[in-house]
Amino acid sequence: MKFAALLTILWFATVAEAKPINTGYVSFQISDRWDCQREDQFAFMCIPKGSKPPQEAIIIVSGKEAGPEDNFESFQKFLKVPRAVEVPGSRPVQSQIQYVRMIEIAKQPWADAGHLNSELYGYHTRYLATVKQKLSVLVSLSVSQRQWKLYEKDFAMVANSLALTDNVTVLAQPFNLGQAPAAQNQFPVGAQVAPGSDPGAVPGEKKQDYTLFLIVAAGVALLAIYVLKK
Repeated sequence: MKFAALLTILWFATVAEAKPINTGYVSFQISDRWDCQREDQFAFMCIPKGSKPPQEAIIIVSGKEAGPEDNFESFQKFLKVPRAVEVPGSRPVQSQIQYVRMIEIAKQPWADAGHLNSELYGYHTRYLATVKQKLSVLVSLSVSQRQWKLYEKDFAMVANSLALTDNVTVLAQPFNLGQAPAAQNQFPVGAQVAPGSDPGAVPGEKKQDYTLFLIVAAGVALLAIYVLKK
């Protein structure tokens, strides 16, 4: 009994030790027991330290140029639609929508939703999406159903500390969806590449506009499947 109590105390102490993460377009606090790394120019991924696939929890933060359809009405509309997820050895199942709502974090409105089985079967995922000027941001926090309680406080820490950048240059830069600067052939921080697009597209070439979720959520799903299943 004493050993169990000691483990509980140590666990809460670990959760309390927070470290700041700044992606260049959004910052947040996360427990020190997580490792975060940049996956590319527009996405960050965080997983628990020392964990091995299949991962029991994963956090992905993505940003992109805000298009005409990137608004809170469309975010909520998208989040209210169940998503199909593959089930090994069985037919795909529809995700269960637990809630869709608007909240405010650091005086910035966010669309907030909870789904079960939307990214991976047997996983809860919380989505937080917002838009400000030319920037759209999506945060997804996914965890195995059986490990929800273990990471609940960690997820709350991340969500409650989200703050968009005050860097005017980042918010006002001329993002070109699916395009790269000709000289460096690199994407600006926060830019998003459309699935199937050519990373070396010629600047000025007209591209189809995509909403935050049609692109970023697809990227989140692919990253999650890669990390959780590899």
